Amino acid sequence: MGIRSVSVVVTVLLVGAALAAGGCSTWPKDLNVRLDPSTQEAGAYPSVDVHLIGLRRADFQRMKKESVSGYWSPSGASRQPMEARKELFLGPSATSKTVSRNDPIWKLWDGKDRPYLLVLADLRGVSDPTAGGDDPRRVVLPLYKDRWPAGTKEIRLSVQRDRIQVETPPKPKQ
Repeated sequence: MGIRSVSVVVTVLLVGAALAAGGCSTWPKDLNVRLDPSTQEAGAYPSVDVHLIGLRRADFQRMKKESVSGYWSPSGASRQPMEARKELFLGPSATSKTVSRNDPIWKLWDGKDRPYLLVLADLRGVSDPTAGGDDPRRVVLPLYKDRWPAGTKEIRLSVQRDRIQVETPPKPKQ
C-alpha cells in the first residue's frame, strides 16, 4: 500500500469514528408519548387524546396563544381537518404510542416549512390558565435537527394528570 492509500484509509477511519461518536445524528427521531403512571385512577389509565401538529412560522404565535380548552371544544380546531396533524389516542389498552421516524408525517414536519411541533393533550378537569399564563396542556418543540443533543435516539413526552412533560429536552436556542 502506498502512502496515498494509507492516507485515504486513515481519513475514512477518522471520519467513521467521528460519526460513530455522535458527530452526526439521524433526523428525524422516533417520538414517544406515554401516559405517566400517576394518571391512573383506581388502577386504570384514563383515555387521553394527544394531537401533534407541525406548525408553520405564520401559525406559531396564534397557536401558542389559542385557548387549549377552545381547541378541544365541540366546535374547536381539533374537529377540523389539518394536513400536518397526527392524532394519538392513549388509554388503558395503549398507554404509550410512538411516531416512528419512518412515519410519512415527518415529511410534513420537515423543520423548514414547519419548524415547530405543537403538542396538545385533552386533559379533562384542567382548564385554561389565568391571563398570560402558559398552558401546561400545550408544548412546542423545535423541529431543527441541531436543537437535539447528539446521541438522542428518541424524543419522549409524558402525559401527566395536569400537564405534558418533555422528558427529552431540546438544546437551548443559540
